[in-house]
Amino acid sequence: MVTVDGISPGRIVSPANLEELSNLIAEEKGTIVPVGACTQLEFGNPLRSADCAVSLTRLNRITTYNPAELTIHVEAGVTLDQIQRALAENNQTLPLDPWNGGA
Repeated sequence: MVTVDGISPGRIVSPANLEELSNLIAEEKGTIVPVGACTQLEFGNPLRSADCAVSLTRLNRITTYNPAELTIHVEAGVTLDQIQRALAENNQTLPLDPWNGGA
């Protein structure tokens, strides 16, 4: 069970693609809380409610990567570790140093 800022969402959904995510957002009547790798669920302004938590973990694809142009397009659930591994294959890096690692 996921708890965000001490609040348990009424339901948790995990869309598999952007169309599912779009439909979910369009149809949801309550408060939507995005959830990634569950590493920083106590950050930001405290929640007042959480009717629906949207897990982004299935939206974890690198959709476009052009090493020659130094461009990469990723879905919202891609972790920094995934990006760094993909870039490393071409001796590239993403110059970020997150305080809590790359999860």
